Amino acid sequence: MARRTQAVIMQAFMDLLTRKPLDKITVKDVIEEADINRNTFYYYYENIQDLLDAFFEQELQKFSESAERTDSFAKEYIRACASIRDNRRAIHHIYLSENRQLISNYLKTAAEQFVGRFVREAAAPYALDEAGISYVMHLYSYSVLGITMQWIQKDVPLDPNLPELLESTLNASVDNIIRDYLAFSKAHPAEKS
Repeated sequence: MARRTQAVIMQAFMDLLTRKPLDKITVKDVIEEADINRNTFYYYYENIQDLLDAFFEQELQKFSESAERTDSFAKEYIRACASIRDNRRAIHHIYLSENRQLISNYLKTAAEQFVGRFVREAAAPYALDEAGISYVMHLYSYSVLGITMQWIQKDVPLDPNLPELLESTLNASVDNIIRDYLAFSKAHPAEKS
């Protein structure tokens, strides 16, 4: 019963976000939209900000739990963007608010999870150290983040070719970037303190 109630509250909140900006939504609005009483709302959430935080935590958990080792980079990207695509207007309203960073944090964490897997697989033959893996993973993760935030800002449907283009770019460049990192590291060894 608790999960169902939370789902009803969350859906009411997302429905409201499709119709109006985040800063115009009140607890009273959510209560009326969800057809619940005030005590029920406050049993689960402290305020609108808490509800918003819970949305992104829930989406990140769903993404993390649904990961498949056999998924391609493109499929992982599509899964990471599913909640953004499915709630496009609501996400755009969040983007326009002072809470834009929550979207960025969600995308950064999701991208690091799936990009990290592909970078580790590509780096295995090179014996790349953790600093190198982190560098290459962040290079691609922030590219994914930037491209996706631009898509959210424009408030347009996702280009259906983008996931495959991102995958193709990774596949075409990751070995060169790893080799360049290794060559640079060899030529510029870190000073030991």
